[in-house]
Amino acid sequence: MDLKGDQVPVVFAMNGATAMARGIEAWVDAHWLPGFRLAEKEERRRHDRESYIRSKINVRGRKVYLIDSFATDPDEAVDEKVWGTILFVSSLKDASCADVTLIGTMFPYMRQDQKDQPRAAINTATFVRQMWAAGVQRLITIDVHNPAAVQNAAAALKMNFDHLEARCPLTRAVADELPAGARYVVLTPDLGATKRTKAFQGTLQKVLAKRFGREVRVGFAHANKTRLGDTESQITTIIEEPAEPIAGALVIVPDDILATGSTLAEIEKAIHERGGTMFAACVTHGLFTGRAAETLARVPRIFVTNTVSPWRVEGTAVRERVRSVDVADMFALAIRETHLNGSINSLLTSLEENAARAG
Repeated sequence: MDLKGDQVPVVFAMNGATAMARGIEAWVDAHWLPGFRLAEKEERRRHDRESYIRSKINVRGRKVYLIDSFATDPDEAVDEKVWGTILFVSSLKDASCADVTLIGTMFPYMRQDQKDQPRAAINTATFVRQMWAAGVQRLITIDVHNPAAVQNAAAALKMNFDHLEARCPLTRAVADELPAGARYVVLTPDLGATKRTKAFQGTLQKVLAKRFGREVRVGFAHANKTRLGDTESQITTIIEEPAEPIAGALVIVPDDILATGSTLAEIEKAIHERGGTMFAACVTHGLFTGRAAETLARVPRIFVTNTVSPWRVEGTAVRERVRSVDVADMFALAIRETHLNGSINSLLTSLEENAARAG
């Protein structure tokens, strides 16, 4: 579809999401709208760290897409980013834009999605409500901890929500390094992530079958963990498939978020004790908080997407084992489908088919 003038989407990038946004800009320019560029804005902090932000272009009647990464970086903490986003969205609505879609390469407050103790805040729902109150009509993100919690919070406000998955690019990346002739097992780090990990297992089997030119069986195992606090966890049990035991297998561990690395370290230890080899972790959002660089010393490969900059592990030994997987094209496709009233479900199906064909 040929878009001109005010029909062209207006895409802003908040300061912490510039690298991802440039990838999106490049894809849109090359594959959809030649000459496309990110919209200009002014974003800075006053001397007392108050946010100041405004659009440098006229957005009246325009569809606006705002790209943001809500992970803490060297310049801003999560809460500062959230408030800056609220202020910018509010300014865009005041400037009479048609609507605002918030594209969070990583959303904050997704781990507190239910009341686990008396009087505890349900942070996931609160974040969604704040974005709605600011004027956001649609949320797009990738691999949140509990998509249903975000969906329910958004639906209550008649707000649209689209959830992308990094499964296809991650499986393709790890498959490229898996040796032929071995046995493979995918292990879920949490019983609550079983559905997501089963999908990862199925996609990996398709990709490996294409790569090796034969049917490939990938086993499945469950790990059950107990949280010992905000930064520690303990693996209590691992349930294996009798036909595909961990012993003698290469084990891949997919997860949505890597913070301190304590879960992966415990899983690596449990795999080793059962006679297996942890081949890689495949994680969408790599935060690497706390002492993650030291904690992950025995994990040989860590595949992470570029939703979060790995700035915390720059200059550390673990950085050499971190593989960055680019998902900018996925967000660019999501913008195109949204802008043209297309289907995100069809987009995800197409990505799955393309991953299997590429092998």
